[in-house]
Amino acid sequence: EIIQGIGLFNGLVRLPDWFARNIASSQVRMSGPLMVCFNIEVAILGSLIVYMPLTPTAPFVTHVEFWSFAGPRWPWIVAYFFTRLIRSTVAQDREVWEHRAHPMPRNWVKGDYSWTKYDKWLHSFYSENSIQWDSYDLSW
Repeated sequence: EIIQGIGLFNGLVRLPDWFARNIASSQVRMSGPLMVCFNIEVAILGSLIVYMPLTPTAPFVTHVEFWSFAGPRWPWIVAYFFTRLIRSTVAQDREVWEHRAHPMPRNWVKGDYSWTKYDKWLHSFYSENSIQWDSYDLSW
């Protein structure tokens, strides 16, 4: 996602749009159902990559960790701040993520991804012998 505008002090000061569009970009990649990668590219500092592995520990309970890797020009305190920002953004949606389900028939709204492609992608990570979502046996 390319930043379209930056407002400071609750929108009282607005930086020029050309500056906002060229200063940074971000992308979130799902590398599997239990691995998320946040890639932040800042023009002056370079890349900051934050991995978020998710481990189910009980039904509808997920252990989440954040692993940050910053380029050499990133001051550690700035990289730490960005990681905490990502962490707090994820935390506000955590209950929704942990209780997410896609019952049939699924709601589709304009701009949504293809459910068929999503199902095919998701099934590529599981087999007939995988633990089912309603199984209470988590002894792996």
